[in-house]
Amino acid sequence: MIMMDMGHFKAIDDDFGHPMGDRVLAAVGALIRIQMRVEDTSCRWGGEKFLMLLPHSAVIQAKACARRIQAALGEMNIRDLDRKVTASFGISQLLGEDDIQSAVQRSDQALYAAKHAGRNRIWVYPPNGEPGDF
Repeated sequence: MIMMDMGHFKAIDDDFGHPMGDRVLAAVGALIRIQMRVEDTSCRWGGEKFLMLLPHSAVIQAKACARRIQAALGEMNIRDLDRKVTASFGISQLLGEDDIQSAVQRSDQALYAAKHAGRNRIWVYPPNGEPGDF
């Protein structure tokens, strides 16, 4: 599972207006879908957050997906937007006895740690430990 938060999205909304913010969200959502497998699922989780489910994937595969999305964001150009869109990522694995909410919480904790460490980073929440940049 990957939780992604767009960096400084509020500034885009404030500086360019809500229509531009909506265009950015739509472009990022489309970009995410392109970088994922057919069996994967993504959705907007609220605000500037997106959640991605990658069934039957190990953490290393989720991290590779997050890196692809991060790289594609760096290449993305949106007309009339004079800045790059960045994102932080938090990754966790849904374990056998887990419920989905526990995995979402761990992904969100890893995401918070990535943002706190300087943004535009990918952090993993290991099965038994604290989130880190593994």
